[in-house]
Formats: sequence, structure tokens, C-alpha cells
Amino acid sequence: MESKPIPISVDNKIPSHITDKAGVYQFLDRYGKPLYIGKASNIRKRILTHDYGQDGILVRHGQWIHYLKWEHTGNTTIASLLEDHRIRSYWPILNRAQKSKPLKFSVEYYKDQQERWRMSVVTRKSFRHQGIHFHSYSDAIDHVSEKVRSWNLNGALCNVPFNREIDFENHALGFNRMIDEELGHTRHDLFYGKGREPGEISFIMISNQVYQGFGFINEKCSRDPHEIRKNLIDCLSSPTTEKVIRKLHENKGIDFSFTGMELNGVTASMKPLPLQRKGSYCIPFD
Repeated sequence: MESKPIPISVDNKIPSHITDKAGVYQFLDRYGKPLYIGKASNIRKRILTHDYGQDGILVRHGQWIHYLKWEHTGNTTIASLLEDHRIRSYWPILNRAQKSKPLKFSVEYYKDQQERWRMSVVTRKSFRHQGIHFHSYSDAIDHVSEKVRSWNLNGALCNVPFNREIDFENHALGFNRMIDEELGHTRHDLFYGKGREPGEISFIMISNQVYQGFGFINEKCSRDPHEIRKNLIDCLSSPTTEKVIRKLHENKGIDFSFTGMELNGVTASMKPLPLQRKGSYCIPFD
């Protein structure tokens, strides 16, 4: 639910019809190009702080700002994800926090010269291939540790300080099972939250532990995998999204999961999975 751009100026009062709901707002130049993108639990109140507050974007850069528009998100969690998505799409000149290019950490599998499976964390500026990527080294190591424990792997071959007594034969068996499991199907996990209007909920989707994006869906269709895929807004992972997802895992837990293979953009053979979670479908994340 996106508003039309409305004229705004530091010399004039803030328009009274600016929404007081949660969402993402954009300051635009005279040509409609975003100069600054932000999020708020109350957009009108946040705009007032830009006008008269300490950061004073309208005061310091008002000569370039001509329009304002906003998007409702229903809750601040989705607002954080949408703000990050919009900033990384437009890279507005007045947004500074997301402009640094962080290191990425990828978990990679390979065989050494003795034909033994190994797992390691690789550090690079960017990755052009598919895989599980993280924006912090500790998150990548936690992922490796979870795999070692779950599949009974040899810790020495995965660069973690435990399970080093596992013999190479059992390590190979566990590693092959892990790879077969990962290649055999895609697991989609969802977090539900408050929507923008009655009867609607928001959702965040993770596929094989990789952030895919978010969306809004009719509450009655919230467990229909085809409707979920149709309403998904595809997004890229970033330090911001990883922080949001980690907080949801810690405080709430997964609401719904299903599996399925993607064939030419169509998800087939999808089925719901039994839930193992802290939270409940009835408890929104915001």
C-alpha cells in the first residue's frame, strides 16, 4: 500500500494527512528519485523529527527534497526489511548506514587430496554462486557447528573444536547423507506477523536457512504454498536481514514450514511439515 508522492518543504507545515501507521517513507527530489529512505512505527511522528529534531534532514537538505511518499507495512519488523530492500535498490545519497560493503562468509564443501569431505568458512567481498552466505563469521561457524552435531561429522575436518574422535568412515557417511538431504528438497520456513489491514497477515520466508523475502497474504491462504510463493517479494540477504531473522528465531520461532522442489520457477510436490517451534501461528512478531 504505497501513497502517491506529496509535496513537502521545510518552509511549510508537515501535511496533516501523513499516515501515523508503521511503514517505510521516502524523501524524493524534484524528479522523484529517492534521496533518503527510512522506517518508523509512526511515520508522521518520524517525519516531524526530521523537520525539527536533531538529525534535521529537512533542515539540512531541504533545498533538494521536494516530495514525500510512504508504504504501510503493518508492523516494524517488515518495515525494517522493506527499508533495507529499498535502500539497496536505490542507494539514496543521504543514507549512510548501509553503504559500506561488508565482508561475506560462505560455507563451502570440498574434498581434499585424500578424498575426505571437508567443510570450511570462506571470506570474500562478494559471491556470484548460490550457497549459504553469512555477514558475520560467528554466524557461519554456528552453522558449521550445527551441521557437525546434526550429522555426526568429524570436527577436525570442519574446523570446529569438537567431535574430533569421529572416524573418517562415519564422517563420510554423515557428510554424504547431509548433501543428499540438502539436494533432495528445499525446506521453506515462515514467520507470520500483523498485516496492513484486517484479514491480512505478513510473512517472512527462509529457504534452506537463506532469507528469500517477505510478503502479505490473506489470512485464510496463509498455509497455501502456492499463494505464499505468489505473494512473495524477493529480497537479498544483508546484515540487517540476518539480524532481524536471528531475533525472530530467538524470540518467537518458526510458524509454518513446507518442502518442495522448484522446477522452472514452479514449486512442486509441496507438503507441510510438523512444527518444532517456540511460538504460535496466532502470535504475530510485532
